[in-house]
Amino acid sequence: MNYKHYEKYRKLESDTHRVGVTILQEYISTQLNLYKCKVQRGYLLKKEMDFVPDLSIEFSDGEVWVIDYITGSRNDNKYSKFLQNKITSYKAEGFRYFFIVNEDWQSALESNEFISFFDSEQLVSRITAYDEIWIEFIRRLCSQYGEEAIFRNQHDFSPDLSAIRTIVYFDQKKVIAKVMRYVAPLRYSKFNNWGRLIHPVQKVPLERIFTLDNELKDFLWVSHNEAELLNKFYHSVQRNALMISQKKINDSKNEYTSTLIRKFELKSNTNILVQAPIENESIVGDYSFKRRIEATSDLLEKTRICLEVVELCEQSEKIKEYPNMRKRTGSAKIICMSAFDRNSIDYEEWRSLKSEIDNLLSFIGAS
Repeated sequence: MNYKHYEKYRKLESDTHRVGVTILQEYISTQLNLYKCKVQRGYLLKKEMDFVPDLSIEFSDGEVWVIDYITGSRNDNKYSKFLQNKITSYKAEGFRYFFIVNEDWQSALESNEFISFFDSEQLVSRITAYDEIWIEFIRRLCSQYGEEAIFRNQHDFSPDLSAIRTIVYFDQKKVIAKVMRYVAPLRYSKFNNWGRLIHPVQKVPLERIFTLDNELKDFLWVSHNEAELLNKFYHSVQRNALMISQKKINDSKNEYTSTLIRKFELKSNTNILVQAPIENESIVGDYSFKRRIEATSDLLEKTRICLEVVELCEQSEKIKEYPNMRKRTGSAKIICMSAFDRNSIDYEEWRSLKSEIDNLLSFIGAS
């Protein structure tokens, strides 16, 4: 029944598409050979359809998945409309649909953080099971470190951290897949056709792309080193958080110094002799570290505040003259960085760190 529709589009079919669909069918059939399902060309589906998929998978429970190999022009509005109509048709039939995209659509380079999309590209992306893991992972990081630390240098790009999506590209010559995971912008922003890569595009064996997950509910669109990618992302957020914290400290110190200069200039203009500020004033300014440490029950947050003390003390000329104090500074910094690497600090480590910080604060005359 669907053969007439198939023949209509087959006349326009390119060699790239014809060969690609054949390769994909072979890999899918091999990977799903152990399961009770039928992998076949889409036009062989018994139910008549307005839009025929390239391939279909019929499971023993009656569920149908359809797969299309996308080779049309990504910047063609007519093709984008065609894809939208396909999706609408698949949804109406209750089919689970997947798109595998020819590699010439891929615009993301490893050196790029941002990627631009045509409308058709956004249609072929989807939220996978592993995207859900990334969404939850980033949500936790955001609550711990703040959204600013998740992505630095955003250039006014406002990410929708609940909309992490994946596109799978097919390199037909090398017979390998490329997985691109990105975060979409917030709706109605001026960056609607942009995305930000979560990690560099990953090369993944084609057989892995068509491996079912443990629950047999989805394809495993994930690289072998996904845990490593999660870990790298986590450490990048930690570094961003430290850099942001340091910048705030420096900005506050600069503001404090500017205030002192303004006071000096004001008093100089009235011919009043001004005593130069003592050293610890220029280092510590208006900070009250002990109060900030006591105000939070989160040991990692306490540790971050302690690191601020350490970094300020490292700039102190007074401490540089005393080797024992320099040693305390180094010891405290090691404890801080070790805690950040593990994302945890035990009570004994915290007691040691607090002891070092108390000594440093007392030495420079700060609270």
